[in-house]
Amino acid sequence: MDQKFDSVKDLSLISEKNWCIKVRILRMWKVPSYEKSYSQPSMELVVIDKDGTRIHCFIRSIHYRLFEPILEEGKVFVVGNFTMDSNTQKYRPTKHSMQIIFKRDTLVSGADGMDIPIESFDFVATKEILSSVKDDLYLIDFVGLLSAKSELIPFENRNRKSHYMKIELDDLSGSEKLSCAL
Repeated sequence: MDQKFDSVKDLSLISEKNWCIKVRILRMWKVPSYEKSYSQPSMELVVIDKDGTRIHCFIRSIHYRLFEPILEEGKVFVVGNFTMDSNTQKYRPTKHSMQIIFKRDTLVSGADGMDIPIESFDFVATKEILSSVKDDLYLIDFVGLLSAKSELIPFENRNRKSHYMKIELDDLSGSEKLSCAL
């Protein structure tokens, strides 16, 4: 008998609901703790379900050691017994208004995932990026041709020296340019 999984698009703050989802990890990264050099990093994920809906997941540093050995980018997992929270970050990894917070007793197990996309892109046109006036956007996907780059430019912030580089990307039509700093 096939198990019924909740759709990521339906996830909400309904407190009495015990959500269970089947997702593929699209991206996974560690976030170092800048407060204490000896503490564990936290971990963040972007996952996708069979319908192509993406959501951001957060694993606190106190739970890092529980999940780090289990989770792997590109693999499919069944995840249950987690907490939902509003996604109010200034720069959100996904469009979803919610985020998943792993708890100590969040259940994670590997699964077959032939029905879940391996990659997912939501490309944004250059005109849309340039016309945007909102500062609190979610992360976007963009394809462009590198047409110009600067030398490394030194700068200092809070007594820390670093460098950045300016680049220019042409969109695929060749009619628009996007300037960025790395």
